[in-house]
Amino acid sequence: MKSFKSTEKPNKWDWIIFGIVALFIILCFAYWDVFVTTAHTINYIDAISKGHFFDLYKVNYNLIIDGVYTTVCYDIIIYFILMIWYFPLWIFTKIFSLNIINNFFSILWMKGIFVLFIFLCCKVIKKICIELDIKQNLIKWVILFFVSTPMLLTATLLLCQCDIIPIFFMLLGIYYYLKKQDLKFILFFAIAIPMKLFPLLVFIPLLLLREKKISKILLYTLVAVSLLTVLRVGEAMMPLYYESTEGFKVYMFDKLFNSALFETGYGRATIFIALYTLLCIYCYAKNITEAEIKRYVIYIPFLVFLSFLTFVCYHPYWIIYLVPFSSIILFQNAKYFKVNTIVEAFYNLFTLIILSKYSYLCFTAKNVDKMLIPKIFGKRNLTTLKYSYIGALYDKLELSKYFPAVLGISLALAIALAVINFPRKDSDTEEIKVERSLVWLRTSIIIPFAVLLIYCYYVK
Repeated sequence: MKSFKSTEKPNKWDWIIFGIVALFIILCFAYWDVFVTTAHTINYIDAISKGHFFDLYKVNYNLIIDGVYTTVCYDIIIYFILMIWYFPLWIFTKIFSLNIINNFFSILWMKGIFVLFIFLCCKVIKKICIELDIKQNLIKWVILFFVSTPMLLTATLLLCQCDIIPIFFMLLGIYYYLKKQDLKFILFFAIAIPMKLFPLLVFIPLLLLREKKISKILLYTLVAVSLLTVLRVGEAMMPLYYESTEGFKVYMFDKLFNSALFETGYGRATIFIALYTLLCIYCYAKNITEAEIKRYVIYIPFLVFLSFLTFVCYHPYWIIYLVPFSSIILFQNAKYFKVNTIVEAFYNLFTLIILSKYSYLCFTAKNVDKMLIPKIFGKRNLTTLKYSYIGALYDKLELSKYFPAVLGISLALAIALAVINFPRKDSDTEEIKVERSLVWLRTSIIIPFAVLLIYCYYVK
């Protein structure tokens, strides 16, 4: 009982509750994208085995997976990592003619790489926390908060997205930034940037915060994007590269530059780009001490991704970029720890409400179909579902009319997080007392959405 009341560090029940929630999501849900990514990777392994190293885009062009035409949209570097993990599946497809898309255990293997990289991120977060002088017992709480964040559980274990991989390399870059090892800082960001471009949004303001010489800023930036440049030049010579990726890139850039606009004298301007530019100017103008860097190195990426998720029409996959920084920043701000934790929990909740309403392709009952629950209670015909996704259920219950208010609350929560966590000298002067009930409640936020997916799958 004493260990239960003590919140100096997480106890076994904190980890057990997290484990039950995480295992439930792992076993019961899988989004279609993981089948696509795996099939593309296995096709590429097969092409390499036949001596066709440059045919990643060709062998996967208009590939039909689960009845849908697909192509490879990403740069090749992430497939080098995926090939290592998915190589056993390629062996099984060759030996046993295994249909990996419909095999429960092969799907669990597909999802295993996300668990691995969550674990690797935890290792780096621990090192970052040590550099930030966070107390040893609190570091264990940071790790628990990170792995149990509803947005992380959604993006990795439910939606099965690869963004956790570039996040790992980005966190390594931040760790070496704190260690003042510039070469490794640039190197790991150079690896992360070609996987997804989001780490570049963090690299630039962090560089401007520490480096004031224009020549070095330009040099370091060129080095950071050098691998991306080399890969793009090489990919341009690969068959069907442009046909595979052009539409996706146009779509993504349209999201970035045509979301949340405001009127100027010459037309509409993008709020996120304006805020990001202001942040870069602030970082360059600020003369910072090494002590202050420990407060800003987490706040800057936290603010970048918080403003991105507020002012850009984003995919559900991208919510994970905020998570490492929101988890750490809570424990850098002892003065407002409780209110901060409550606001952050509600931000997770309202983010999932918004995404489950508008991202109908991701929060679909189909996510249930190939996993554990239909094996126990029986499969449904996906063409006869009453509610194919959670948003349809909201519409039926006439909840959609309240979503302007939901978006307003989400905006207020984001602003509150940005303001509360602005680096202050007095933010770490008090003792942090973690309320276990709040931790459990925060961990469980994903459960109602998981239950709704199952309900949509079975209701008639």
